[in-house]
Amino acid sequence: MNVLFMSADKGGCGWYRIIQPCNFLGSKINTALFIRGEKDYDIAKAFEEADIIVAQRVAGKYEVEAFKMLQKKYNKKIVIDFDDNFYAVENSKENSKYYLDVEKHKEKLENMKELMKEADAITVTTEYLGKALEEFNENIFIIPNSIDTKGFKKIRDKKTPNKKLRIGFAGGLAHVLDLEKIVDPIEKIMKKHDVEFHILGYPEFVDLFDNKYKDRIILHPVAPLEYFIGELADLNLDIGICPLRDTEFNKCKSELKYLEYTSLGVATVAQNILPYKGVIKNNKNGILAKTSDEWFNALDKLITDKELRKTLVNKAIELIEKDYSIEKNTKLYTNLFLYLTK
Repeated sequence: MNVLFMSADKGGCGWYRIIQPCNFLGSKINTALFIRGEKDYDIAKAFEEADIIVAQRVAGKYEVEAFKMLQKKYNKKIVIDFDDNFYAVENSKENSKYYLDVEKHKEKLENMKELMKEADAITVTTEYLGKALEEFNENIFIIPNSIDTKGFKKIRDKKTPNKKLRIGFAGGLAHVLDLEKIVDPIEKIMKKHDVEFHILGYPEFVDLFDNKYKDRIILHPVAPLEYFIGELADLNLDIGICPLRDTEFNKCKSELKYLEYTSLGVATVAQNILPYKGVIKNNKNGILAKTSDEWFNALDKLITDKELRKTLVNKAIELIEKDYSIEKNTKLYTNLFLYLTK
């Protein structure tokens, strides 16, 4: 069995959904990896040799036609991966600025939908996202974002205490409106406690806050993917936050940021909506918050209770090792491939 993995980019989505699974499956089946934009790659030969093609964000008109031809004329099995529900993005000025201009990409979204309907299988990160996309294709397989637990443990074991407690946030520009939602409780926390707020992201995040707190708001520019986890680890956070607005698009997202924080030994406060409320048991392996008061109280409690932070992390690590280990979850891919080729 030969499987060609095709990544849309070298970002987080490409890494967790395509590149990392390909790397871990390489010892079990024959795999090849193509990353869009990479040179010196014989894609025609890779297509010819592949029995199964796993791809993401195939949106160009000619790309879609090529995949349909590979499927129908050459009997290649086509798997399309989604980690977001692009069809739930609100057509707004803010989303156009920070994430996706729905009108501008209308044709590409329709192209993706066309191929999704024809694909032999769709892989998604969560059950909720699967249900949202099953109107286009009933052959949905849930494969959660998974963590290299052994690799993360090596990083986590090097964690050292901070002189000043650190709260942190990491994310792309699509999360500007999400962070804006909890600016007030964060500023109240910074007024009450002498803590630092570290942001792995963009200046737009810092601009949300009052200038009087900016001496303790430290911006770290987003690093290329190959350095991202190292950069996130170097923040040496005590508390990580996952704010989300209550939108259909956000409910379709995965719990990846919680998994990353946890794997680095960081206690998490997350928005009390899907995807986080589906995995976090409140005050057991993380804390859920919805209102400004709940966010303030959660952060206040974790700042003053070091043992609670440690307990939450330990319980969350147990969850990751049980349900989110890439070493274990490779079987979800092999089961899918066997199903497609039986």
